[in-house]
Amino acid sequence: MGGLAYIVGAAVLIWLLDSVATANFLTEREKIVALGRVRDNQTGTRNKQLKRYQVIEALTDPKTWLLLLLTAPELLRSAIERWSGYGKASA
Repeated sequence: MGGLAYIVGAAVLIWLLDSVATANFLTEREKIVALGRVRDNQTGTRNKQLKRYQVIEALTDPKTWLLLLLTAPELLRSAIERWSGYGKASA
């Protein structure tokens, strides 16, 4: 199953487009329409700067903390198993 994840990840990196403007399967008219939709949604096409208000919003968002509460116990469990050798089979 892990190998499949690597294959899918590589495929996404190769074929998933990072911008509407670089979509070679769209005509110029379709690119203009798609960019207009992005503009109307106010989501932007590219933003590589981290803004202070975005960090504050993420830290005060309940969904962020819920995700942390759901994933942290599993992360801790697997770390403890790995460090203690609990999950290893004995010979």
